[in-house]
Order: sequence, then C-alpha cells, then structure tokens
Amino acid sequence: MKTIIIALFSIIGFLVLLSSVNGATNTILISVNDTGGGDSYIRNDTPDTNEGTASTLDTGIDTALTAWRIYIRLNLSSVPINSRIKNSTLFLVENDLSTGSLNVSIFDVNDTARVASWNEANTTWNNQPCNNTTSSLNTSCNSTRMDSKIVSSDTGTASFNVTTSAIAGYDRTSKLALMVLANLSNNYNCLGSITDLEPK
Repeated sequence: MKTIIIALFSIIGFLVLLSSVNGATNTILISVNDTGGGDSYIRNDTPDTNEGTASTLDTGIDTALTAWRIYIRLNLSSVPINSRIKNSTLFLVENDLSTGSLNVSIFDVNDTARVASWNEANTTWNNQPCNNTTSSLNTSCNSTRMDSKIVSSDTGTASFNVTTSAIAGYDRTSKLALMVLANLSNNYNCLGSITDLEPK
C-alpha cells in the first residue's frame, strides 16, 4: 500500500530584490508567465510522458519510490542592466495538506546549455536536465540545495531562497534561470501538488 501525503500549492511568483549601481533598492516580481518562463512536472513511473499542460505540478516520493519533480524556468531580462541581485525568493502558497508534512527542496540547474534548451512542452523523466535517478542529481545541476522547507499546515506561504539561481540566470546571456523542486531522500513518503497558474 502506498502512503502519500498530498499538499496543494499555488505559485505566486518569483521575487527579486536588487540593488542598482547607484545604491537604490528595488523589488521586481517575475512570473513563469513572462516570455521565456515555464513550468512542468515529471514522474519516474511514466518516464517518457510530458506533463507540461497539466493543471497541477507535483513533487515528492512515495513508499513505492514513485518520484515526482517540478521544473520552473524564469526570465530575468526585466532586471535592469548594471543591477546587483541581493536576494531572490520563490513563493508557494499552500491550498490543502491532507495529513502529515511535506519536505520540499529546491536546486539550481547550472548547465547554461540545458537551461536555454529546456522546454516545458517536451520535458520528461528520461530527458530531464538533472538526472533520472530518484536519489541524486547530475553535474548539470547543483546538488547543494538552495533551500528546503517542511510544510505542515493546511494554509500558509512557503518561501524559498533562490538567490543562487537568480544570480546565475542574470549573468547568462539568455537571462534565464531554471530550478527543480525535488526530494532526493527515499525516506520521505510525501507528494505535494502545486496549482499551475500559467495559461496553457
């Protein structure tokens, strides 16, 4: 019997706090709906299936070792030239948690070519940038998590520090940042679902 903990979230956006060269501080909200942005989830029990048009995004792993991952790409070209990113936060709003708690970790995809070529419409478990094993990431991804949260409430907001990914994206010619929400520990029996706010 599978033990699955369900959590529902909404992606609010991607908050970038930056400081311009003259010292003035500004805040910019970046969304997956912006040009070049996108999101999708993948799962290892249907490894060649693309879920880019799904209305929810799932992440986690269950007792049968079925794993789900979420990829989110954001375009940072709206950040003014000569700015310095001081802090970037990804916000998730929880809609429902059936029982227990959900552990969510976020990692940066650091391979510039994989970031540029990633497409929500064709990403599958077998062709994902970060490896198709459930417990590790490959060198296209930074295996040091940027942030991790344990969510255990039916309502609330979880915020993730994604400054590493934002700075890397801003420094790329493409201005793109790609992140993956995953659980690499097989001892967490949890599945989280995020409501996809991006028009399909």
